[in-house]
Amino acid sequence: MTNATLHDEMMREAGFTTDDRRELEHRRERRRRSVLRAVIALAWLVLVVAVVVQFADIQTRHRVVPESLAIAAVIVAPAVHGAIRLMKRRRSRRKERE
Repeated sequence: MTNATLHDEMMREAGFTTDDRRELEHRRERRRRSVLRAVIALAWLVLVVAVVVQFADIQTRHRVVPESLAIAAVIVAPAVHGAIRLMKRRRSRRKERE
């Protein structure tokens, strides 16, 4: 690792460019996107499960999930999705300015 870093520094000083930093940045961005997609999917999955269980509770007249938890799922899933979309929009605007 040290030799590679030293080699990259020497190559930069000599006027050569390396794509290591660009590749690292792309990998980080891909990882960030995949985590965001997973969080959004999980939030919507919780919402769907809460709604299905709530409908089943209504049909059987037997409470499995507290109503407050179901209401929280209905509020949290779209809020998480909206917050993540807002963060992504702000990040893209920042990149455009640079």
